[in-house]
Amino acid sequence: MYLPHNNIIAISANTEQIDKAKDIIKKLTFKYQPDSFENPVLQKHYRYLEAIALEHDEVEQVTDLTEPDIERISRRAGSLLEEFKELVYSDGYDPEQKPGAKRKAASNAPSAKRPRSSSEDVDVEAEARKGNLKKVTVPVLKAYLKGVGVSAGGKKQDLIDAVNEHLGF
Repeated sequence: MYLPHNNIIAISANTEQIDKAKDIIKKLTFKYQPDSFENPVLQKHYRYLEAIALEHDEVEQVTDLTEPDIERISRRAGSLLEEFKELVYSDGYDPEQKPGAKRKAASNAPSAKRPRSSSEDVDVEAEARKGNLKKVTVPVLKAYLKGVGVSAGGKKQDLIDAVNEHLGF
């Protein structure tokens, strides 16, 4: 028999655990009557229509009968549920406890994204001398022009022309 990984094998439940689960199911089983469960979305809609028609300021709250009644479950099978938890979970394990925060895996590889260059990193005058202003971003050009007191707006080419005119190129 081929087993790809020996740590994937599921642990089977013993007969005591199975019997306890069957007891819980017997305690919580009831005769299903579809008329007992109203659609909560429709009921809320009807309540709003009723409030509008009768000119009420507030809408009655709708009780959602499709959600489990925790108090009733606790009354009917609370002790059985506790016994089942003791049978299934190991000592010291708390199923109610939230898991800890996940940590990122440590990696020695450089990050995939390049950091953005800010306007301080780019020397607009040097780029203008080289004729590389088309590679400079619009926010950097606008920040440079604002810093030297030249008001300019519009398209990137207009900003490049304003920088060249200011520098005399």
